[in-house]
Amino acid sequence: MKTMLLFAIGLAAAGTTRADFTTPDAYGWTRGSANTTYGQWDIFTAAAGPNAPDIGQFNPTGTPFNVYDSAGGSVITASGNIYSFTLPLNVHVIAPSYALAGPAQTRVLLQVRTNGTEIAPSSINIGGVNPIHVIELYRQNLGGGGPGGGGFLVDTLYEFRLSGNALSYEIRFNASDNYLSLDRVCVDTFTGAPECYANCDGSVGSPVLTANDFQCFMDQFVAGSSYANCDGVGGLTANDFQCFIDRYVAGCM
Repeated sequence: MKTMLLFAIGLAAAGTTRADFTTPDAYGWTRGSANTTYGQWDIFTAAAGPNAPDIGQFNPTGTPFNVYDSAGGSVITASGNIYSFTLPLNVHVIAPSYALAGPAQTRVLLQVRTNGTEIAPSSINIGGVNPIHVIELYRQNLGGGGPGGGGFLVDTLYEFRLSGNALSYEIRFNASDNYLSLDRVCVDTFTGAPECYANCDGSVGSPVLTANDFQCFMDQFVAGSSYANCDGVGGLTANDFQCFIDRYVAGCM
């Protein structure tokens, strides 16, 4: 058990040599601008929380950021990672926002660095809403083998689009097995006017709507995402395809 923990500490140290995460500028906003929040962690001090951002934060709302594991049995490694060799981590990331009234759309970018075991892809959500885009930013084979050894260092970005604007957002995800070492977390939020629904892939410029949006919608439908419930009625049906086509034909103003 001690050997496994020391190995995990070594993995955590290896992760700190990677470059920093991306900024949200490519997604249409700048940190510190109106209706944004930002928090980033490189070191955690309490497995069950609270953990305040240590790299940086922008948070005019007063509602605290937090990252913690609720599975139990996790520890803090010497390099400040949250790690468990007894249970899969059940991670919560709390991001403050503004609770703005009126029509709004909130976009959330979550970036996570893990070592060893990876995140269970189907587990990540905000109140049951799945990310619309998942981008693997970096992957490094850590070698080794056996319980608690090997695996990968992985940096992943998740983009969410949510209707309205809440006081805070709780992002949840689980490890796919024991031995996940949570190395680094970054979360950005931005609230603005609702975007064009048919622009599923979030492209900018001209033309905004392309065949890629149809593929994006189909991917969301197959994944069972709440985004694909275009008509807002019950579960996902063929009516949602017709609804999306109508919205596509109407275009984006």
